Amino acid sequence: MDFREKTYEGVGALSALTMAVFERCGLRDVIAEALGPAGAGRDLPVPSVVKMAVGAMTAPFDRIALSRFGEFYASAPVDMLFGEGLTKDSLNGTSVARALDVLYGAADLEELSWRCSEMCCEVYGLSSDIYHLDATNVPVYAVVEYLPDGGAPSAQFGGNSKTNRNDLRQYDAMAVADGNRVLRYLRTYSGNTGDAEMDADALEFLRTHIDTERSVCVADCKIVSKALVEGMCAMGLGFVSRCPEGFSEKVRETIVRSVGSSYLEESSLGEGYGTYDTDADTVCGPLRFIAYRTPKDREREVAYYREQGERLLSRAFSKPLRTEYHCREDAEAAAEAAAASVGDMGYRVRYAVSEGGRPVRRASRGRPPKGSPPPETETFWTLEVSWEFDEAAASALAEGEEIQVLVTNLPRANEDAGNIRFGATADTVVRTYLDEYKPEHVFRLLKSGIGMDKVYLHRGSRVAAMFFIAGVAGTLLSVMDEMLRRGNADMTTYRMRLGLHDTTVRVKRTTGYTYIDGHPGAGAEIESYCRIFGLEPELMLGM
Repeated sequence: MDFREKTYEGVGALSALTMAVFERCGLRDVIAEALGPAGAGRDLPVPSVVKMAVGAMTAPFDRIALSRFGEFYASAPVDMLFGEGLTKDSLNGTSVARALDVLYGAADLEELSWRCSEMCCEVYGLSSDIYHLDATNVPVYAVVEYLPDGGAPSAQFGGNSKTNRNDLRQYDAMAVADGNRVLRYLRTYSGNTGDAEMDADALEFLRTHIDTERSVCVADCKIVSKALVEGMCAMGLGFVSRCPEGFSEKVRETIVRSVGSSYLEESSLGEGYGTYDTDADTVCGPLRFIAYRTPKDREREVAYYREQGERLLSRAFSKPLRTEYHCREDAEAAAEAAAASVGDMGYRVRYAVSEGGRPVRRASRGRPPKGSPPPETETFWTLEVSWEFDEAAASALAEGEEIQVLVTNLPRANEDAGNIRFGATADTVVRTYLDEYKPEHVFRLLKSGIGMDKVYLHRGSRVAAMFFIAGVAGTLLSVMDEMLRRGNADMTTYRMRLGLHDTTVRVKRTTGYTYIDGHPGAGAEIESYCRIFGLEPELMLGM
């Protein structure tokens, strides 16, 4: 074994591609313009730090501490990627932290995130009049108490963690993704911020940044309140949302009762789909309601009854099955009470009471005296219980549960208008709502793809700045995903991350020769990505 290392200059392939898209979209200039003279930074140019963090976030690692950016780029041509005169030693934790402070203090991060996404969409020709809103919480590995940091958001213990990490402090975040799944807006909030506040802030931001008269907002049921619905209607913004049970004197219940599955018309969405389109008066004035059923709804409800019923019955009968009763009537009453506590879940419960007996133990130990009477027999009763799932009964129970109700202000139409804000069929409204998973895709990207849940910083302002950078990375990756779909590449950036983990883009400084080092076929694969993303290959290691 020859332990003398052979050095090279290069960077991971996906990081190189993402940073190249960053440069092609002109985000360096967008960030520099927003920061003004402060963007030059004390030690590092802030746009370069954003690019550097984006490259690190898209690498196949869980997280990288600020103090270890230099190690991550140890083999990279730092001056070519981030600026003339910079070296690996320039990328130290103190310099990066100072750049985050400048970024937070000198820029309106929500406005800048929008401008960055707007530039990406402009460069790649992506446009959409549909905006999906959703909020989430992001747990962070934080110190016990954050340092006082002015008005910066702070992490709080809040419970109800989306990742089941209630032991960690968490931030809240509001994201807006457009109809192309591109992350357009990301704002960080202190933990435990109410959804209504975040929804209201996002809607107010959109009011000043989009043509509300031509746009449609899609969100979950938390956006359906008197104040928010009236606000959207006042600004001319179309909306589609699931109707919550408590909205406007429980208008949803009235619609479900009046519809019934038999009234759902067959839908062009596919076999098993059904819709019912109606209007109703609400506290916000007349609105359009669409009840619908998907082929998976009944299956999902029946599966729920099967799994939940089994769980509840096992729990309800756990103690009665271990208990010995003094009389048959007590055993029967216990069985009836246990079954009633579960309710009707589509199960047929059968039980039987068995009589048993055993000798009563003598008061004294040892062998009884000669001539003692035989011991008395103690009688007791036990339960034997079995249950069987009745799919037909569960399907009947699911009849009403399977109906979902949407509320919208989109005009009714027999055929869709070119822009659904001016007219949409019931099927299109349902399809538009079912696309609400798009911001969930972004959150999944931020948490598991970029690792924001592993962030560890000592100042809330730096966390907010890092969330902004994560948003930039999320925008770039979502744009790349959309271009991959349009290029029929049968690939996603997540799969690229796995497939290119052993591939690097390298340069021989003496000759300027740039090449790919990796598995067989990696070069042709990266060449195809450059073509899909419209990249000059030299941009992967340049500015």
